[in-house]
Amino acid sequence: MASTYFTVVTDSGTRKMLEALDKGEKLSITEFAVGDGGGRFYTPAMSAKELKNEVWRGPVNACYISEESENLLIIESVIPSDTGGFTIREMGVFDKDGTLIAICNTPDTQKVKVSDGVVHELDLSMEIALANTDSVELIVDPTVVMATKKDIERLRLEVKAQIEAINATTQEQIQEALSIAGSFEKNMDGMKRDMLKMAMTVATLTDADAIDSENAVIETFADNNDVIMVKGAFDSVNKCVYA
Repeated sequence: MASTYFTVVTDSGTRKMLEALDKGEKLSITEFAVGDGGGRFYTPAMSAKELKNEVWRGPVNACYISEESENLLIIESVIPSDTGGFTIREMGVFDKDGTLIAICNTPDTQKVKVSDGVVHELDLSMEIALANTDSVELIVDPTVVMATKKDIERLRLEVKAQIEAINATTQEQIQEALSIAGSFEKNMDGMKRDMLKMAMTVATLTDADAIDSENAVIETFADNNDVIMVKGAFDSVNKCVYA
């Protein structure tokens, strides 16, 4: 059963694509238009050179090859929220010279105006089946691309996710740094305790006094001969061992 709604490449569009292939050039699709079909449903014809009754035209917002088929070209645009007051029954895309490349019919789609009390953008999409998509230039002018509310929300969520990932990584790095600092402090305390134990051992063997003054002076002695083991700085004048 044939589809009620479909897209056809116009005769002019086919000719333009063949000429582009023959010259080794590409066809640039730059504009997207919609119309009300003159007030009624109709079947699009390949001989069409324009929409029956165009009501809006704007820049192409995206143009790309479908992930499902390399021969399916998808062209998108957006009607702004402040534009409306018509019913869409037909759509068409045009090249940079204003030639109608493809046309399609659509189910009745209302685009209300601001005064109706409902404000919303309307995403448009046209799928064109081509035998060779190499003849179409997939370039969109970035100066006229419209960011929809969906695009902005998607970007916001992506940025939020990136920030959260960075924060999580930063917290992990901070915790790792604190852990390293804690381990270093424990190691230093252990070294100081070991040095004090050594001093106390020396004191026991030589009848000298072991002094722990902020773990700086770890041993005092009465005579040089009292020193059996030294780990640190040996001060024979003040008769002490420093860490």
